[in-house]
Amino acid sequence: MSDAKINAVTKSAEEIISSRAILSEKMLSHLSELAEVLCDEADDDEIFFRDEAFINRFRLLTDTPIGTSVAPFNENEIRSEERLLSTAEKAFLCLRLSEILGIKSIDGAETFFDGTQKAENETVSCVKNHSTDTAYLSFASKMTDPRVSYADDFTEVVKSVYYGKTAYCILPIANSHDGRLAGISNLALKYGLKTALCHRVKSDDDSYTVYALLRKDIQIPKGASETYFEFALKNEDGPSEILNAAECCGMKTVSVSFTPESNGESRIILKVSDSGFCGFLTYLSLNYPDYTPIGIFEEI
Repeated sequence: MSDAKINAVTKSAEEIISSRAILSEKMLSHLSELAEVLCDEADDDEIFFRDEAFINRFRLLTDTPIGTSVAPFNENEIRSEERLLSTAEKAFLCLRLSEILGIKSIDGAETFFDGTQKAENETVSCVKNHSTDTAYLSFASKMTDPRVSYADDFTEVVKSVYYGKTAYCILPIANSHDGRLAGISNLALKYGLKTALCHRVKSDDDSYTVYALLRKDIQIPKGASETYFEFALKNEDGPSEILNAAECCGMKTVSVSFTPESNGESRIILKVSDSGFCGFLTYLSLNYPDYTPIGIFEEI
């Protein structure tokens, strides 16, 4: 292709990008107005993301079918692009919703979860070994009056928290050789335990094991310089839309696992953006209300 043709194509593309940017600004203004209308219509007696009428209204207004003017041979490409664009627009709408409703920052995330208070006691169950003891000492530095209780196996450790015998437990959830330890992680998920802290214990050969401090309910870290959010959900189309929404809310992807055989289950860890976290939680709550929060934690 000659330079003249390249320049013509480049100029045309730049004009389209410029026009698209102007349209995007108009869309952001439209989304802000839409958020205000939705908030005005919200039921004062029911929190918005648990209000079926609000959820149905949100979904109706954010359903954006492809126009009939699209040429059939371009339909698949346009559909894929539109899917990501509409996801981004939903994310921006959710950011504005949380802003109008005054649900902001890490502290505001408590709105989305029950039982976020600090545990009444600081007893910790774990299987005794050198690495676990190292992790315990790290976690104990964040506690006021920790006490350890040793168990024979991981199932006993998890059940100790589930049945209220201890407030916390320690489990190895990943290592540098195998990645996420699915069996142990799934055991914690089965009993509904939530990650409160993580710590990497290094070995002499520079390998490491990640240990998690878990409890029954979500705990919002206070004063952490870096916070992480882990959750699971099922979406047969994969995690691309969720990750796109997360990026629009300022979140950074840390880890993703996708299992098509489990009805499209994804487990995702994101680095939290203080300004966008509540917007992203709004997005999840309105679009994937059955998602499972696994933990909001810092790594120490």
